[in-house]
Amino acid sequence: MSVFEKTINAFKECDINALENLHHEDFIYVSDYSFSDRADHLAGLKVFIQDTDWHHKTICVHEDAYTLVMRTEHIDENGDVVVSNNISQIKDGQYYRTMTVSSDLE
Repeated sequence: MSVFEKTINAFKECDINALENLHHEDFIYVSDYSFSDRADHLAGLKVFIQDTDWHHKTICVHEDAYTLVMRTEHIDENGDVVVSNNISQIKDGQYYRTMTVSSDLE
C-alpha cells in the first residue's frame, strides 16, 4: 500500500497511531513562514483528524518512493476557492519533510 493510501485510510479510520507510524522520527513540517517538528505536527493532526473531510477531497498528484504530492481544494469564508498543495519527501516509507502551500484560484 502506498503512503498516500495509508494516509487516506488513517484519516478515514481516525487512526492517529497509523499517522504516527507514517512520520519519520526526524520529520519537519513547513507551512508558509512557520515550521513544526514531528511531535507538534502530530498533536495538530490528532485534533484535525477528529472532524475533517480532508481525505474525501484530497487527490494524489504524484507519488513514488521518494516524493508524494497531494492537492485539495476548499471554499474559504469569502467564497473563494483555495487550492492547497502538500509536497512531501519520503524516507524509508515515511514522511520526512512536508511543505504545504495554499493559494486562491484566480
